[in-house]
Amino acid sequence: MCLVASAIHSNEVCNNEELQALALSQVPFNQVFGKMSSFNLNWVTQFIAWFKKSYKVGSENSGDTNGTLTDNLSYGIGNLTASHERNIVLICLITLRALGLETRLVLSLQPEPSSTPFCLRFQVDKCQTKGSHVDPSFVALMLHMRKLLPE
Repeated sequence: MCLVASAIHSNEVCNNEELQALALSQVPFNQVFGKMSSFNLNWVTQFIAWFKKSYKVGSENSGDTNGTLTDNLSYGIGNLTASHERNIVLICLITLRALGLETRLVLSLQPEPSSTPFCLRFQVDKCQTKGSHVDPSFVALMLHMRKLLPE
């Protein structure tokens, strides 16, 4: 139940309009207004490349890790840093939502062993996009998001 509650809380924080506005202010003008009419695979690739280049995980200036999730994410967005891998994924999710993409936070409900740090894992099932309602760009986005996370 704690993992479910944590996931719900994280999703609610990602819907915070102040965090989305702050995240949107960090995105370069050409990413926001370039070809906004079509979010395609090329745009997603460029966005992920910019995001990986701009945001750093676990740097010295990543802020207080004992504050609230909202405070940590706000500090991380403002300084282009994140204290944990989990936060970098949430910042990316907040930014994509601020850009108007319909994104989902997908978490595993299987607890991580206590010997390894907790981090989010995106899993994309092998799916046939022919005849299904799965947008190929969504599958590509999830595959690119995997590259943001440590192995």
